[in-house]
Order: sequence, then structure tokens, then C-alpha cells
Amino acid sequence: MNLKKVFTILFAAAFVFVVALVVLWQLLPGFLETRILPGLAMQNGIGWQKGRIRHIGLTGFEAGPVIIGRDNTSGITVDSVYVDYTPWGLFQKRINRITISGLNLHMSVNDDGIAISGIDLAKQTPPSVKAPSREPAGSSVAVHRLQINQAILNLDWENGHLRTPFDLTARLTPIGEIDAMLALYPCGQKMLVSGRWSQKDASGHVSLTAHSLSVKKMAALLKAVPGLAVGGNVDLQAGASIQMSPFKFSDLSMSLSSASFSAVYGDLEVAAVQDADNNSTPFHLQLLQVDPRRFNMKGGNLMALSRVPLVLDDLEGEFTYDSQAIHAALQVKSRLPTFSGASGLPFTLQKDLKLVTGISAQYAFNKGWQFDVTDVPGGTSLEASVGLAAGDVQVVAAKPVYVLNLNGQGTAVKGTFSVASTGIRVDSPSGSVDALKLTVQGDIETGASGPSSLLRGSAVLQMSGITAEIGEAGSD
Repeated sequence: MNLKKVFTILFAAAFVFVVALVVLWQLLPGFLETRILPGLAMQNGIGWQKGRIRHIGLTGFEAGPVIIGRDNTSGITVDSVYVDYTPWGLFQKRINRITISGLNLHMSVNDDGIAISGIDLAKQTPPSVKAPSREPAGSSVAVHRLQINQAILNLDWENGHLRTPFDLTARLTPIGEIDAMLALYPCGQKMLVSGRWSQKDASGHVSLTAHSLSVKKMAALLKAVPGLAVGGNVDLQAGASIQMSPFKFSDLSMSLSSASFSAVYGDLEVAAVQDADNNSTPFHLQLLQVDPRRFNMKGGNLMALSRVPLVLDDLEGEFTYDSQAIHAALQVKSRLPTFSGASGLPFTLQKDLKLVTGISAQYAFNKGWQFDVTDVPGGTSLEASVGLAAGDVQVVAAKPVYVLNLNGQGTAVKGTFSVASTGIRVDSPSGSVDALKLTVQGDIETGASGPSSLLRGSAVLQMSGITAEIGEAGSD
């Protein structure tokens, strides 16, 4: 074979190779659109509908729009996807970065769990923890970085619909873990969620941080109790460890604080504690998981304002839950601050009255709730006493013993109450009188439509050798 024939054959081979490469380059986008991407989607439980390849090159390709869904419904839509890679990285099944813009995701929450339109979550099983196989990994590809910009989450649940913009950045670490940062913007507010996920054992940790979160906007979003008005901003931090298959969470912690929080329901107002100069002390609440179904709770610096003020200085306790109900047991340290002429009351409180209260509460799913308040024994001497004044009349009595039992459905309430005090001494210009015991008891009933209430009660005064029923009264 002479040299001329060799060059002719080489030229022909090169020409055929170039033509084949050009043809392949022209057909590759359509092959990706119609074969590769739909096939990968089906293998992973994704209802592929449409995906157009705009551009493909040696260092990346761009696609869009992409539509994912089933039964002619678009559960997930994407404006554009850019995949950044190198030829050598592709040979090693490694992609440097995927950037997704204009993602629109539809998700729903119901009794069966979470559903993402267009994705079969049953096929999204976590990786096996079996010994590694010598067989090739098939079509699996390692993505080092994922960026999602200008995305929208549409969430449907029983009470309504939530449309939340979000951005996401995720990175695959050298040891096979995923670091992610999610920025959510519900109702125009910013919440940051960060987490780390282990592909090996399908577990991870997630934390949430939000500063100056509007309580009013969140309450409107969650459709709070009718007649309840809330305001102010809160700082929120939360974290938990998560395990998939079976799903469970542990080490849950949450803390929130606010110096501007307020809530009004009828004639009752609750707000952060203020000093004499109207400076607020931040209200705070912490929750810590100690067992799978048991949580410790701490909090304080909250004031209730009605006809008389009540300051909650500190609360501590725990709550548990099971398949039937949520149970809570708390001890609350509070006080009635000194007041005079409160909402037209014909007496004044001459010194702060400190109270230690035990609270037991239960919320049975679909069956209503129960709320019990009892005085914690102690302080029955005049050293821990009530000092009242009405004109020239001074009344001193031991710290009262009180019981409140309520139960109901929603805002409809029925219950009973009783308050008793011993060691009563009454001083007036005409003399002094000592009484053994004063008892006030009655019933409470509130309608389901709002904060209006019906209260009926009676009082009994016991003196040395005398028991007198002062009277029975009721109010609407």
C-alpha cells in the first residue's frame, strides 16, 4: 500500500468521524430529551412530561422549560436548568454544578403524609447500607453542588394554601454527606434552614433560624382562633436530628423570645413584661426533647392584663404525647403586682402577691381539651398574705388556695372554680374583726362563637361560731 492510499484512507476515516460527530452532536439534544432524561425520571418515580435541551457543549448544557407531572398535570415546572461539567468528570460520572432557576413545586400535606405532585415518593428509598458491590453503579451520577434560585413552594393542607418563595444551596462533601442552606420567605419574612444529611445511613440534622418574625402575619397564615388578635415580632431558633426509614426525629430543641409580643382576646391582653419606665423584658420560651415522646419546657416574663394585672415570672415543666392525646404538667411562678383603682374595682392591692401554681392540661385529638389549675401548698401564714384596702378599711388574709377546672371543644368552655382564704383580719376605724375562712366558688361557661362568657358564683364567710352565705351572683 503506497503512502497516497494511506493518506486517502486516513482522510476518509477522519471525514467520516467528523461527520458522525456533527450528526451525533445534532442528534444528542433530542436523544437526551426523548430517551435519557425520561428514562432516568421513570427509574426514580418522576412523572416526566417535557424537557427541551437549549444548548450542549463540552463543559455543560442548558435545558428548559422542564415540566414534570402525571395525568397531564404540571406538578413541577422549571424555567431553566444549567449543568456544569468537564469531559473527564463526565467519564467519572461526576457533575460539578447544577443550577436551577424558576422552579415551581407543588406539595400537599394530609393524613397519609407528604405528597409531591409529579414524584412518586415510594420510589425515593434511601440508599442501602449493605456492603458495597463490585458491580458498576449504573446510571448514578455524583453532583458536587446544587443551586436553586427564584423558586416557589406551593403547599396545600387542610386549612388552606401557602405560597412561599425560596432559594437553596447544597454541596456534596468528600465523605459523602450533603450540606444544605435553605432560605424561605413566607409572607415576605426570611427564615434560614441549614442541615447536613448522610447518604450512607439516611440521617441528618437540621436547624432553623428566624429574626424579627411577625407574629401577626404567621397567625393570619395559620388561621388562628377567631377573635384572637396578636402582634409583635419574635426571634426563633430550632433544631432536630432526623432519621428516615422509619421516619423519626430526636434531640428536638426550640427557643423563642420577644420584647414586643402581644395578644388580645376579648377583655384579656397578654404581652411581654414592662417595668415602671415602660421598658419591656423579653418574653422567652424554651422546649427540649428528652425522650421520643417527652419534652421539657421553660419560660417566663409574660404579663396578663385584664381588670387586674398578672405577671408570669417563670414556668417550668414537661409535656408528653401519644396516639390519643397531648399531656402537660407545669409549675408556674407568678404574682399580682400592687394596683389601685384597677378598672373601677373598689379596692387596692397594697403589696405584690406571689403565687405558685400547678397546671395540668390535656388535649385529646378530635375529643377536646381539659385544663386544671391548682394552688401549690405553702405560705398559709400572714407573712405570705394579701393586703387589700377600700377607703379606711384594711383587709389582710393568708395567700389564697384556688382551683380551676375547665374542659371544652375549641373556644367553647365549661368549668368550675373555687378560691378560699384563711386567717382574715379586717381593720376599720370602728374596730377589728377576725374571720376563719372566706370561700368563693362558681361556674364558668363560654360560647363557641367568641370570647363572651357566663360566670355564676357564690361566697361563704366563716367566723367563730358563724357561717354566712354572702350571696349568689352571675354575669354575662
